[in-house]
Amino acid sequence: MRSSPLAQVEIAGETLRSGMRVVYARTPPVPGRPARVFVASYVLAGVFEEERQGWAHLMEHVAANNRAAIANPHPTREGQIVNGNALARPYYTNFLLIGAPDALPAMIHGRMARAGRFADDAAVFANEVGRVVTELRRDRSSLYPAYSALVSAARGRSPRLEDEVASVAAARQETLAEAMAPLYRPERTVLAISGDIDVAAARAMVRDAEARFAWPAAAPVPIRAGAPGFRFGGRALVEGQNTAAQTVAGLAWPRPALGARDLLPFLVADQLLLGGRTSGADPKRSDASPLGAALGAGIGASNLWDRQDGWAAPPMVDTGPGLYTVLFNSSRSLTPEETAAAARAALRRIEAAGLGDGAIETAKAQLASYYETWLLEPNARVIADHMVALAATGRDPAAVLGIPDAIRAVRPAAVRAAFRRHLLNVDPIAVVLPPAPPA
Repeated sequence: MRSSPLAQVEIAGETLRSGMRVVYARTPPVPGRPARVFVASYVLAGVFEEERQGWAHLMEHVAANNRAAIANPHPTREGQIVNGNALARPYYTNFLLIGAPDALPAMIHGRMARAGRFADDAAVFANEVGRVVTELRRDRSSLYPAYSALVSAARGRSPRLEDEVASVAAARQETLAEAMAPLYRPERTVLAISGDIDVAAARAMVRDAEARFAWPAAAPVPIRAGAPGFRFGGRALVEGQNTAAQTVAGLAWPRPALGARDLLPFLVADQLLLGGRTSGADPKRSDASPLGAALGAGIGASNLWDRQDGWAAPPMVDTGPGLYTVLFNSSRSLTPEETAAAARAALRRIEAAGLGDGAIETAKAQLASYYETWLLEPNARVIADHMVALAATGRDPAAVLGIPDAIRAVRPAAVRAAFRRHLLNVDPIAVVLPPAPPA
């Protein structure tokens, strides 16, 4: 490995008696910044495995907000918690806290409590149904509804926001609890602890918390999981769920799974197509990048993103085969057909003019350098996300430290092959959300 700040990172992992996996990363402190620790529990189930549309999001809310479900509360003060959140993602749902080092024992206790500790609380259930419905309807002026519509269309479900709202609103407490029971368990959970920590001390805190919970020994749990059957080439014009002044559009192609030979070449192709990832401080994609410029000239695309928001990790974090999405705004009136056609034409032009070895080597250098900075993000969240993805698929979490050099080792021919296999030769899913008419 090249000499870099990543060489200062200490990574360890273990599996507890309960079957819960734990990964640790001690990262160097950032000069001039307060010390921070990151603690999150990742339940290995998400949107791609949900039984009914919107249920992964609802499960996340119910589990995150059942305060009474935390057995034997930690006796010490939580200290300074600067951020906390819970998110349902395609292959996992996580419950995270970022705080000062003196909060670490209570943060570990609280995150471990999410595994198998959701109570059958009618008041919490009813409240969280209302909150999820509110959240779904709240962000209609952003790119998120287009991302959500792409995911739904890819799975053969309705891309209409109101149909997801109806699914959540119709959920029954008992049925949701039955669906959660085999998923929210210790052996389906990975706990990540990273940042300004002492690994040995953090291990002791984890064992103390495990003793407080007195979990039974791990037992096999049948899960209905499997690779989702994506339907590429779908078309959707979605009315009534975009309150922005501009058209919001999205495109989706297949994305290789973690560990697949095409994944790193595909990430290099993504960097070449959309640019932008040249520092850990600014992950926003560039409208002047090759794909941005081509879509801008063809259909007036601007404000491009390659996930649903700006901080989202590249696809390295999602463990299974998934979607590669490109989202954007346009001042024009578009149809899904012309959006997909413009994307195909743009990719053909880029292949003809912009996939030479020099351009690929530049993209590789940018992406490798970005990872070296990004994995040491001050709140230590990014390195935790990547360690969990590796641990969840039986890989050594310390392999995260080799990502930059692995990117540098990618051959240009492999990038061109991944580009053709996953982008150029696939008819993408396209969704268009026209501006809603004035009320």
